[in-house]
Amino acid sequence: MTLTFEKLTNPPFAEHTHLIANELGECLVIDPGGCAEEVLALMDRAGWQPLAILLTHGHCDHVAGVMPIAEQTGVPIYLHPDDRQILATSAFYWNFIAKEAFFGPSWSDITPIEATALTIGGFNIQVLQTPGHTPGSCVFCINDIVICGDTFFRGTLGRTDLVGGDKARLAETIAALPAFDGARAFLPGHGPIFTPDDFLAYNIEFTKLRAI
Repeated sequence: MTLTFEKLTNPPFAEHTHLIANELGECLVIDPGGCAEEVLALMDRAGWQPLAILLTHGHCDHVAGVMPIAEQTGVPIYLHPDDRQILATSAFYWNFIAKEAFFGPSWSDITPIEATALTIGGFNIQVLQTPGHTPGSCVFCINDIVICGDTFFRGTLGRTDLVGGDKARLAETIAALPAFDGARAFLPGHGPIFTPDDFLAYNIEFTKLRAI
């Protein structure tokens, strides 16, 4: 099934919200870190039916716009339980840094990700737990799309100097990742969307850890 994706970028951290739609018009919202009105308007214009919000991790810039979308659409919010404490601190860090209002979820709003695969409507989602940037960070693989959150980017790996970061665990995560054969696009939490060829050409840290 062919997938369509759209990206919206949120201030003040230039964090990306990704929307992925299938041929049935079903839609997943990934990491709504703001711009809830724009997300809702885009889905309305496209005629997409939202089915779920997926969170790659619980940092404030990836969750700040969750609740207006969840409340208006009634969709579940998925997050790995190892990021429960990260989520609990998200409002504090947001309010310390950002000027925009924070509309992140509480743990009681969350459907914990407790499996390595999710079936949501017509979407079959492979869940890779990728600790390092945070304890509960995940990469989601949906057909030929890889949603990598802040685990890795086109030219670098995720930061480990933020709350919940662990450099050694991230190195172990990267070394254990699959080859992502057949991937068409990688959708990160920040920076440019990239192809597999881009990634291997520019991400020297990744290739060293993977011995590619």
